[in-house]
Amino acid sequence: MRGTVENLVFDQRPWKVRLRRGQKVRRRLSALLAASSLWACSALAAEPPQPATDASCLAIEQAFADNRISELAALKPQEPRWQAQQSFRLASAYIPQDRKDEALQAIRRGLKVVARGLRDDPDDVELLLLGTMLDGEYLLINRWRFLHNGLRGLRRIARAEKLAPDNPRARLIRGSAKVVLPGIFGGSATEALAILQPGVRDTELCAGGDWGQVDLLNWLGRAASALDDSEQARHYFEQALARSPGNHWVRLAIAGEGYRWEEEPDAQGSR
Repeated sequence: MRGTVENLVFDQRPWKVRLRRGQKVRRRLSALLAASSLWACSALAAEPPQPATDASCLAIEQAFADNRISELAALKPQEPRWQAQQSFRLASAYIPQDRKDEALQAIRRGLKVVARGLRDDPDDVELLLLGTMLDGEYLLINRWRFLHNGLRGLRRIARAEKLAPDNPRARLIRGSAKVVLPGIFGGSATEALAILQPGVRDTELCAGGDWGQVDLLNWLGRAASALDDSEQARHYFEQALARSPGNHWVRLAIAGEGYRWEEEPDAQGSR
């Protein structure tokens, strides 16, 4: 007489039932372990590895942060991107000291690097943005160059934003311009905050070549200062110094010292 599986009796051979039940349990456990392994592998794959710090980027940024101009000028980066960045940082350091000739040399050298790089790759976002920054610095020295450098810079940043809408360097360009431009030309510290804030990332300096985070925080602090929000400004400046302790340019901003071209009456941003 046939029994039931529950009574471990089947065709009067309970050992076969136990064997079959054991096989079912093993199959289920194997399937469960396989699924768990697949989930674990997918979870690990979902976490991207931390990008390595770019040595050329780091050397440029550290020298600029400490305003060590001679050291910055002596660097020999090999990649076009870092050559252009070095030129941009050199000009940024020369202009406040009224060293216009040296600034122009750095700008022209950087623009040549950008032009060559864009001939090889017209969609190189970082070179497009560095070209915009260098064109902007040219205008700080010679505003009559707007029809050439100004319009070219606008075309380049528009192209870069189309290719990479959330690039932090693009936000840095747009946001800093909002801080320093007069209201009649579209300046607005309030709008600057909205543009700059989304660009802030929790990354190490020059990790994966990502630079400009300290600049973003510094300009956020300056925008907040322009709105007389001292608490918010302090918050941003402290974050900037936490990432770049003793940064020369952040300390200038905290002291309320702008760049030379911002001291002109018509260069103050609107609220």
